[in-house]
Amino acid sequence: MEDFEEIFARIQSVTRTKTQEDLAKILGIRQSSISDTKSRKTIPSGWYLTLFDTLGVNPHWLRRGSGPVYLRAKADDSPNDTPPKDKPDELPDYQLQAGLSVPVYSMRPRSTKGSWKKTPLRSLPVIGRIMLPLCYAKPGIIVLFAETEAAAPTLRKGAYAGVDTRPATPVDGKLYAVLLPHEGVVMRRFVWDAMQRRFLQKAENDAPMPQRASNKCSGTLLGRVCWVLQHI
Repeated sequence: MEDFEEIFARIQSVTRTKTQEDLAKILGIRQSSISDTKSRKTIPSGWYLTLFDTLGVNPHWLRRGSGPVYLRAKADDSPNDTPPKDKPDELPDYQLQAGLSVPVYSMRPRSTKGSWKKTPLRSLPVIGRIMLPLCYAKPGIIVLFAETEAAAPTLRKGAYAGVDTRPATPVDGKLYAVLLPHEGVVMRRFVWDAMQRRFLQKAENDAPMPQRASNKCSGTLLGRVCWVLQHI
C-alpha cells in the first residue's frame, strides 16, 4: 500500500525543497494546491508526469521507493532503465552518465497575465527537447533557448542555458535569468554595491548602466545560470 508521507518525502528529497512554496515552483502549480494535496493525502498523477518530464524522476521510485531514481530516456522519450556498463575509468564524467531528454523553454513568454509571478514557467512555451548528460540535467535545472544576441557574448543566439531554479541567495558576480513582464527572460549579472549595500543587475552586452536589484523589482528571478551550451 502506498504511503503518502513517504512519497511526499521522496518528492521533497529529489526536488531538494523544504517548503510548499519551493515545491510549487518546481511543479509549476500554486502553493494552495500542495496544501490541498496534503489534506487529501493523495498525490495527483500530474505530479509524477511533471517530475519525470522536467527532472527525469522515475515515477515507480516515487510511489514505491524501489528502482532507479532517474530514468534514462531515448530519443523517442521511452524510458530505459539499463545503465551503461563497462565504461573505462578515464572517460570524463559527462561521458559516463546516461542521457536524459528534457524540455527546452523559449525565453519569450506566451503571456505575462494572471499569476505568472507565482508560476513563471507556465508563461514560457516549450519549443523542443534536448538530450543532456545527467550531470547537466540535475534536479531543479530548466533549459532556456537563446533566440537573440541580447546576452552575448556569454549566451549567443542559438545557445542553450541551464538555469538552476532552486531557491538560493544571489551571489556576487553570478549570472541569473530574470523574467520581465513585457520583455521575457533576460540575463543579468548580479553585482554587489558595497556603498549602497544592495545588488545591481548588469547586462552582459555592456549596454546600460546596472539597474537596482531588489525583492520588489517588477521581474521574477527564475534562477542562476549554471551552464551554457553553444557553438564557438
